[in-house]
Amino acid sequence: GNFIQAIRKKSSKLEGKPWEEIEDAETLYLMTPIWASNGVPAINAFLDRADLNEKEVIIITFQQFQDLKDSENVHDYIKNRVIAKNGRVSATYALVGGKIGHFAGEDHIKTQLDQIVN
Repeated sequence: GNFIQAIRKKSSKLEGKPWEEIEDAETLYLMTPIWASNGVPAINAFLDRADLNEKEVIIITFQQFQDLKDSENVHDYIKNRVIAKNGRVSATYALVGGKIGHFAGEDHIKTQLDQIVN
C-alpha cells in the first residue's frame, strides 16, 4: 500500500492468503507499523479477510516517534475491527521502531519487549 491508502484507511493487495494461515490459531499477534497516524493498508487487507471468531488478539504497533503519538487511536481502530469479527483483544503495545528508511534492529525492539514483560 501507500501513504494515501493509509490516511484513508484503505486496504492493499496482499501476497498469498495469510488469513488462511491463521485458521487453527487460538492467539494472534497483529504487528503493524503506523503510517500517517494510521495502520498500514496491509493490516486493513488482512482484517478484511481474516476469520477472528473467538480468537485472542494482541496488537503491537511500531512507529518512529518516541512519544508514540496516535498509537492509542490505531489500537482502538484495530481493536474495533477485531471485535466486529467476534475476536477478543487481550493487550495492546506501542513500540518505537526505526526512522523512515532505517532498520530499528533486533536489540532495540528486544529492549522494549523486555520492559513490557518485566
